[in-house]
Amino acid sequence: MRLRLPLRMRRAARFLTPDGFALARLRVQLTAIFSTSAVLILASSLFIGSVSQSYRLYSDPSSYADAEGFRQLFFGFFQVGFGLILFSFIISVLSAALEQLIERIRGGTRPCSNRGHVLIGNRIRKLTLILDEINERYSRRSLELDVMLLLGRPRRRSKRSVTVWT
Repeated sequence: MRLRLPLRMRRAARFLTPDGFALARLRVQLTAIFSTSAVLILASSLFIGSVSQSYRLYSDPSSYADAEGFRQLFFGFFQVGFGLILFSFIISVLSAALEQLIERIRGGTRPCSNRGHVLIGNRIRKLTLILDEINERYSRRSLELDVMLLLGRPRRRSKRSVTVWT
């Protein structure tokens, strides 16, 4: 007979798997990493001697040279290892989030605000002139404006291409 967990418990258990952690939101991933770091620092401070020494060993591996006594050397070694591993998790999570953001910007799927932008649909011959005029007008006022272009496929007869300014 299989034990069925409540929905909230199943979601929490799914997060504890590698796939669940990888698919979780950035905020949840960073919260889990920093919470684990805090627990490790506080738990190892019981063996190392003080919270400040435990944090120094966790965040700065060069402070391992200042460790005194067998307990600080032994538990400090594991503290340095856990610190390096968790900091590498932070770097990998943030770099993956940055790659997703760059991919969204390139793909045009980045959400835009409901106000403060101009939406131009379709392609006309004078589009470059219109974009130049918009750019000149807002640069004179020292303002920035987001211009979004919804362009269909160019006709085969068209020899001119439209460049997009940011």
